[in-house]
Amino acid sequence: MNKSFQSIEDLLDDNTQNSDASDIEESTQIKFKNKQEQINRKEIEKRVSETAQKIGIPYISLVGFPISPEALSKISEDTSKRLNVVCFFYDGEQFRIAATDITEDIKNLFEDLEKSLHCHGEIYLISEVSFAATFKLYKNLPKLKEIIRGVKITEEELNKYS
Repeated sequence: MNKSFQSIEDLLDDNTQNSDASDIEESTQIKFKNKQEQINRKEIEKRVSETAQKIGIPYISLVGFPISPEALSKISEDTSKRLNVVCFFYDGEQFRIAATDITEDIKNLFEDLEKSLHCHGEIYLISEVSFAATFKLYKNLPKLKEIIRGVKITEEELNKYS
């Protein structure tokens, strides 16, 4: 056979090599992007850690940190979202909350929790990344519904029929 012409097998092999090269290039780009995001997250965590050290409060990263549903439920989902705060530890004698910023509202919430839980607590500083990862756990909490036993008659219903 003439060497100037390629066989079908040769052409198919070239296409396979080209698609393999583009697949490798795409996976390399994905790996690079993931690594950049990981580095950015570490830089954010480092900045928050330095800020916590400057203001004299402890810092913690809650990404991948095991948090019990009991601890998480000490602060309602609405309050957590509004104040960017979560309770990540509770054992009946102590509790720990973490917030992205220490404001008066956070301090008031902390004092209220100390009174209502009758135990000592501590406030930690966390990054937005940690908060977002922890806030997702609220989706796993069961939603409690009020159980009404018997018949509930409102004042409006009584007035309607009298």
